[in-house]
Amino acid sequence: MKNTIYILLLSLTIFSCDDYLDIETKGFQVPKTVDHLGDMMNTGSQTGSSAMGGARMQMMKSDNVYLPDQWNLWTLYMYQFDPKVEELLYDDTEFATLYRTIYYSNFVLENVDSFEEGKQWNRDEVKGIALYNRAAAYLILVNNYAAHYTEGSEEFGVPYVTSTLLDQDFPLEKVTVIYEAIVEDLKGSIELLKPDRIGPVLPGKMAAYTILSRAYLYMGDYENAKIVAGEALALDSSLEDFKSAPGYWQSRDYGDVLQYKDSGAKLYYGSLQPAQDLLDLYDPLTDARYNKYIADYGDWGIYFNYAAPANIGASMGELYLNYIEACLRTDDRSSAEPKLDSFLDARYFVAPVYADMDDDQLLDFILDERRREMTNSGMRVYDIKRLNALHNANITVTHIYQDKIYTCEPSSDQLILPLPPQEVLINNWGEE
Repeated sequence: MKNTIYILLLSLTIFSCDDYLDIETKGFQVPKTVDHLGDMMNTGSQTGSSAMGGARMQMMKSDNVYLPDQWNLWTLYMYQFDPKVEELLYDDTEFATLYRTIYYSNFVLENVDSFEEGKQWNRDEVKGIALYNRAAAYLILVNNYAAHYTEGSEEFGVPYVTSTLLDQDFPLEKVTVIYEAIVEDLKGSIELLKPDRIGPVLPGKMAAYTILSRAYLYMGDYENAKIVAGEALALDSSLEDFKSAPGYWQSRDYGDVLQYKDSGAKLYYGSLQPAQDLLDLYDPLTDARYNKYIADYGDWGIYFNYAAPANIGASMGELYLNYIEACLRTDDRSSAEPKLDSFLDARYFVAPVYADMDDDQLLDFILDERRREMTNSGMRVYDIKRLNALHNANITVTHIYQDKIYTCEPSSDQLILPLPPQEVLINNWGEE
């Protein structure tokens, strides 16, 4: 990690378009005010396609995708669950990109209280954004590069770095400890961020509530997931009606996006097709999401809609589903149903009838809704990992390529991305 950050900083001083960096001798302005720090939080290093990534690799391993033809060796190895992919990830740019986000956030958090007050940016808001960005980055890292969270686990995940000091060791931290830190950062950001929706790029309180409810859901802490998602929906429960909203080919309106962080998944939309298992979950005639997320080119095939947001950040749709699932898992169906009615009304021309479903059937229906709603997020693997780890769902991912079948069993570690071999070697992580 030490070497990677040094190299990264060097590349930033040479190539970055950001206005404020911490190296004055290269001709960049040294940040000295809260406004400068706010501008750092509102640059390409913290938002847009360069902010996150991460999910594009995991998307290749999910049961949402079908690879009809080899695009490159890297995608093929991922799709086939082939361990040889590690040889091609020696210098993992997505790993580095996430830690760049963390480095910027740490720089802000170290200096925001002492820097001169700004005219455009509020000190508390800048601090809240930095806490949010750091937590969101770690939530992706720990779900990409580690076994899923289980209470009391001794499994190690990734380095947990809260300082800009580079001359130090960066040991791997336990998954449980990283999750505790994520929760604390998000709680802090909720206290500091504005209550209204700011998006689609900068987070507000609603976005922080959503990511915190996601973290609690991944931890299996459904009571707290219900509480924080419920608090958010009490602030704002407005949901875009997909029946009347134009398809993404006609509009770039991000609608229900609370805070947009690009998953990087769009890089593969030209080569990946939706798996038949995913397509079977949609009713093209009644589900208004089908024409937003799926592009049917007739004889050319069915692909993911490139114009749809590939958002691994926060959205109202996920917030609703986090709340509904948490209610059902805490035996509170009566609280879930009103929000479910609102959600289905906003997503279907003709809403499915669930009144005759028992509680288990309704929960399965909601889990299918997560796949339908979050198709473009790249987070399906995270749900597979948590359902297998926390609920013994025994989900096996099956891929077909040139008539050969490749499977990833529930007990396999192939849904965990390998730590970059370069970093393992430099930091002696194999000894953890």
